[in-house]
Amino acid sequence: CRGDAAFTYGLPNAGALGVFRRLGFHALGEMNRLTCVLRIGPYLERVLPARPSRAIDRLATVAARLVETASRPRFAGSHGLESVEVDQRFDRLYEQAQRSHGFLGDRSADFLRWRFMRHPAKAYSIFGLIEKSSRELAGYAVVQSEGDHAHVTDFLARRGDDASPLFELLLPMLRRRGFAAASVRFLGSPRLVELLRAHGFRFVHAGKTVMMAAGAGGNLPSELLRDPESWYLTGADE
Repeated sequence: CRGDAAFTYGLPNAGALGVFRRLGFHALGEMNRLTCVLRIGPYLERVLPARPSRAIDRLATVAARLVETASRPRFAGSHGLESVEVDQRFDRLYEQAQRSHGFLGDRSADFLRWRFMRHPAKAYSIFGLIEKSSRELAGYAVVQSEGDHAHVTDFLARRGDDASPLFELLLPMLRRRGFAAASVRFLGSPRLVELLRAHGFRFVHAGKTVMMAAGAGGNLPSELLRDPESWYLTGADE
């Protein structure tokens, strides 16, 4: 691979990190997992009797909906979030997103169908951020449910700023569907990490270390390849 490709990367387990380093791979960084609590009831039930925890959960849910209603004019007039089929709009989105993000893996319609829609063991849902005026795709999120937890396995927006309305619409929808928490795994731009934090995501734990090595198949600057801020990695890339 290193003889043919511009670079190679992988997410080895902890026991294999030494092997990768000996082969000349560089530790790019850790694909951290961030979680956003959507409903506090399931967490309160671990420490409180059922009745008080349900009452606090209802109050917190009402408060969250009031906040959502107050903020809705910022985005509801121009965008909507819909369950979508993977079509040619995803190819156009991918082409636009490549101009805004660094090392971005394949997010073409063909790849997304293969990676998620045709997965033999897991079920995924894809939600599109739709511009109401043009019906074009401004972003998407791929969600896998596990009990009352929603894993946002992949997400992408045309530009970094488009990720804000994506999560402003996605998180309330997940709360209405009964999820207690949502999580995302990401390695890349600190600006995008701060955007996630602004929407309530908090660091939970470090994930696997992403290892990278430059190859002979390209002339990409090594300092760019070694800079984690130049990458865009989610669970789709593992």
